[in-house]
Amino acid sequence: MKPGKETKLVILMTDEGQCSRVFIVSDGACVCDINTIENGLLLLLGVYFLLNLNYPKQYAQVLGFFQVTCLKQEFPVSQRSTAFTKLKESLQL
Repeated sequence: MKPGKETKLVILMTDEGQCSRVFIVSDGACVCDINTIENGLLLLLGVYFLLNLNYPKQYAQVLGFFQVTCLKQEFPVSQRSTAFTKLKESLQL
């Protein structure tokens, strides 16, 4: 994938800090309009899985953490940072 063309979760917030809309955007196009951040995150992980995409380096550790905690699926050891491994061990995941 070209830089800047990753699949992303876009969250629009109100002035009061409430979530107003959640989108999954890929290659600059809106793929899905979701009703909650939680559903958006789960769907985003599913998109990466179904399309067999690697997580972007900038936030791979965060998505890997959600993969382990929300989906109960392992995040490959080769992609884990030391901090990720320590956090996983400290939380006994």
